[in-house]
Amino acid sequence: WDPTHHLVYVGSTEWCMMFQSGKPVYVEGKIYLGTGVWPTKLPQDTPTGWVTALDDATGKIVWRYKSDERILAGVTPTAGNLLLTGDTGGNFLAFNAKSGKLLHKVDSGGSLAGGVITYAQGGRQYVAFASGSVVRGSFVKAVGFPKVVVMALPAKGEKTTDAPRIVRANPNEDPA
Repeated sequence: WDPTHHLVYVGSTEWCMMFQSGKPVYVEGKIYLGTGVWPTKLPQDTPTGWVTALDDATGKIVWRYKSDERILAGVTPTAGNLLLTGDTGGNFLAFNAKSGKLLHKVDSGGSLAGGVITYAQGGRQYVAFASGSVVRGSFVKAVGFPKVVVMALPAKGEKTTDAPRIVRANPNEDPA
């Protein structure tokens, strides 16, 4: 919820599947859906994602963004008029929180499905999120090895670039 713009933001997945009844069978380590029949993905349907901004008083849609990949990550509004989230294709997304204009789309190298946080330290603003997943299965198209990505916004007076700079993606790799 964004109290400044009076908007509620929702990340979602749009994906149709067909389920049939069957005797429930639980298999340890597998997804349990309460039926013995695994869902069937409809051949004409490809999962996509949405970021939707709703007016907090009326519930009416103010703006929407359609992603080619599912939106499972947390959706984080900031006091600086940014809305931060990501998709399962590995894209970190930054929007103008009021208008929905996509400001940055950065390939993080792995699926985003957790929270996105922002914090300040030493006069610089940072954004951090988990990227990548070890989960594999029909419901999750997971890409990339798990890591924490931290991006820094320019400090006051620092020359800016068109995209956020990845400060540290993984302690064992040199950030690009």
